[in-house]
Amino acid sequence: MGVKYNITLAMARKLVREDGDSDSSGKGEEPDGTNGGDGAAGRLMNRRDYVKLSAVTTGAVFASSGLGAAAAERHGIQFDRVVNAVDDLGMDPDGNDPVDDALTDAYESGTLIEFPEGTYRVESELLWRDDKSNFGMRGLGDSHTDVEFTFPNADGSGTGWWFFKQTGGTDVLLENFSIQQTMDSTTSVSVSLQPDDGGKIIDVEWLGFVPSNAHSYGQLLRMDVETRDGVNLARRVKIGRDGAHMGGHSADTDDNPGTTYVLVYDGHVGEMRFEDVWFEQCGHNSIRSIRGDGVVRIFDSTFLNCDMGGARIHDGDHPTKESVLDGCSIIHDQSRLKELGSDPTSYPHHCAGVFVDSYEGYDGPTVRNCDIEYYDLSETKKHTNYLWGAIRVTKTGISEPGPITVTDTRIHNETVAPNIWIQDRQSGAINSENVFDNVQFTFDNDTTSRGPRMMYVGSGWDGSRVTNSCFHAPSGDVDGIEFVDCDNIVVKDSNINVTGQAVQLTDTDGNVRNITYDGTCDDTSDSSPDSDDSTDDDTGDGWQSFVIEGVDSDTWTDYEFTIDGEARANTELSEYGTVGNVESVGDGTSRVTGSILAGVDAFDYDGAIVSYTAGPDVVFTRDGEELTREQVVDGEPDPTGDGDDAAEDGDSTDNSTDDGGSTELEWHSFVIDGVDFDTYSEYEFIVRGEARKNTELSEYGSVSEVESLDEGRVRVAGAVRSGVDAFDYAGSIQSFTAGSDVLFERDGEAIDRDEVVDREFEHDLRVVGVGTTSTYEFTVDEELVAHPSCEDRCADAVSGTTAAGEVSSETVRFLFDGPVTEFELDGDAAVYVDGAQVDAALLGTDEDPTLDNWLTVDGIESETTYQFSVSGRLHKSPDLGSTEADDKISDGMVIGSVIDDVDGYRFNGDLTMMRVQGTAELEFNE
Repeated sequence: MGVKYNITLAMARKLVREDGDSDSSGKGEEPDGTNGGDGAAGRLMNRRDYVKLSAVTTGAVFASSGLGAAAAERHGIQFDRVVNAVDDLGMDPDGNDPVDDALTDAYESGTLIEFPEGTYRVESELLWRDDKSNFGMRGLGDSHTDVEFTFPNADGSGTGWWFFKQTGGTDVLLENFSIQQTMDSTTSVSVSLQPDDGGKIIDVEWLGFVPSNAHSYGQLLRMDVETRDGVNLARRVKIGRDGAHMGGHSADTDDNPGTTYVLVYDGHVGEMRFEDVWFEQCGHNSIRSIRGDGVVRIFDSTFLNCDMGGARIHDGDHPTKESVLDGCSIIHDQSRLKELGSDPTSYPHHCAGVFVDSYEGYDGPTVRNCDIEYYDLSETKKHTNYLWGAIRVTKTGISEPGPITVTDTRIHNETVAPNIWIQDRQSGAINSENVFDNVQFTFDNDTTSRGPRMMYVGSGWDGSRVTNSCFHAPSGDVDGIEFVDCDNIVVKDSNINVTGQAVQLTDTDGNVRNITYDGTCDDTSDSSPDSDDSTDDDTGDGWQSFVIEGVDSDTWTDYEFTIDGEARANTELSEYGTVGNVESVGDGTSRVTGSILAGVDAFDYDGAIVSYTAGPDVVFTRDGEELTREQVVDGEPDPTGDGDDAAEDGDSTDNSTDDGGSTELEWHSFVIDGVDFDTYSEYEFIVRGEARKNTELSEYGSVSEVESLDEGRVRVAGAVRSGVDAFDYAGSIQSFTAGSDVLFERDGEAIDRDEVVDREFEHDLRVVGVGTTSTYEFTVDEELVAHPSCEDRCADAVSGTTAAGEVSSETVRFLFDGPVTEFELDGDAAVYVDGAQVDAALLGTDEDPTLDNWLTVDGIESETTYQFSVSGRLHKSPDLGSTEADDKISDGMVIGSVIDDVDGYRFNGDLTMMRVQGTAELEFNE
């Protein structure tokens, strides 16, 4: 476990004065913090010296801090002061006297207002437009309904009412209360929460009837993020559970539409995040964002009977993020409708699921691991042509959205609503490739309002793909998939069990292969939630929680964890959402990936973490206990693989044929699938064993070359554009190179690039550049190959059992058997063997090269300079912190500086001296 200290000069001097009874190892220090000289010279720092280490202007002072606690922290927001609305501010919790003046007076940066259980009366619109920061309003009840705000004058306006309105600032919290709109048809209360970052609305519900937008400001919640790195969050927000006006789109119905629940405006460029929200019976757009460059990310949320879609969003143009719906339920079941109001035109009209729209030509969102279900549309009274359906990519008006990506999603439809309806692509759409992968789709009706088909793709959607999916329509005369006027489409590896035509290509060219026609699909029927009162208390035996906490608000840190077992996102412990993606990668292995700025991502896993990568600006916690980076991995990879099965009947497990014996070879098929019609991608595979062309699986021929090399190796090479090349091999693939526009399959199973090499090597070696040029050359005793993640760059560096080259800021990586016999390094690059940083000069010697100890210096204010020395060897460590050329290492001593950054080092031996000037946070292993 690491030890961390946050130290300032004043604290250091105070603590030195209070530590006069320290043990003898500290008696050489003077009261002003200078080195005492003779008493300290030449000795090593012991554990009590570490505990008393602090930053001073000159020399070294040793102390422990134990100072500095904020008044309060909620959801990562620091507040300078906490005030009680009743005891401190004199507000009336019985709802008789207005609280307007007290609220306005307390609206200051650094203030958290806590409201005891009760009813709070607001008589005037609170048009706060200041850019306050670190401000919050929080109910103290056990439930969000225990604290209720009422607005007796809101119905008098008839056109909307602002309760809270802020633009700018950072870190603003609204938590654990309800907004009472009453059950009349005119009262509408809105919140505009638009800080530049850190805006959070958590456990808040709009109670009462939601009127038409003629009696509202058009939306109940506005949350834009007008800074690129900003993130605002809505978590467990509930709207519409008491009913709402549903007037349909005015262009179709000539009626007043309902009120949008969340509207994200044109200036949005950051991330708007939704977690576990429950939006019910929205008569307009539940969440709409179709103009700004920012992203909308929706996780684990439910949309019940929302007329114009669970989400009407596009992907935006963020440099590092995408818009997603992940783990969401979209349900249309009109037997569960609530109050519709007195207007006779108020009833569901469009019944949309995912509505893809963009005025900017951007792609639609990525929909993954969602359930879209249609059961009962009996209350939809007008012509069924108004129905928009489960997934619609529109072309109406000035809309010109790009394609949608749908993966690992289930659709169940028992109604006449359209299923997948992708209208003609418009000229402003930037891209064209719709992707549907692992979609399980059951349609139990004889037709839809758009014809008897399960999926329709209009003109211009070139390159669209349907893969690994299932379509099942047991009733009527229903077709499966229809493409009209598209080029280079792909439908493959899918079951399409319908009563009509499985696939129709009208004025379309493409590739349809490996289709079955008799299977059924995973069905989602009757799996929809009955209410939003479920709890997340599903922590069975063996599951562990894991937290990744970002500590740098200026730098995005990517991470990836490989788990031997199962994994799932944890939204309860996460702060702004959760990890980016959790996927099964086969053989019982899961992968968790994402990126983080400042905040917390979390996941659960049942099994063991066998490997990970992450930048230096994160800290880790498992089951509530902080870990060092060395403690993250808690298991070993399974050394067995599908292609390395031993004999099961007592025969020899040696697959060689030496001495004239014969052992039957286990052959594997391997497919290279080109996905870019315009570009040839060259490929090369080195197989240890045997290889042969496979013309049966190949589409336009086969691989170009299969040639024998030395030492029992075979080279397979060729080039592919759009189509399939294939070969068989017996043995293992030990290295490969290929362009980015290809996909791979082994024995009929899709695999990732990092799964192509199935040869198990004993060791993994990385040379990591630190910004200056370093040259390396090393030799191993047995076999050496480039790591698959390195491909061309590393393959060119390998010659037999030796690799040589140079790095600057990049990383090269190799796999090998046997020991390293020689290693020469000229420069400051870091060298890692089997995940541990080593002293390269000791590789190939009898000494242990591992750098067991580590130390980081975190500059948290102005520039801090430091100097320390060790009794052993010392190296910069890029996995712990930044590696700057100005930080100099010589003979076991480093002299460096840090500003709002972290410098990291690894070493062996003992820490013999430390001097720090400024304010810094020091962390090192025990």
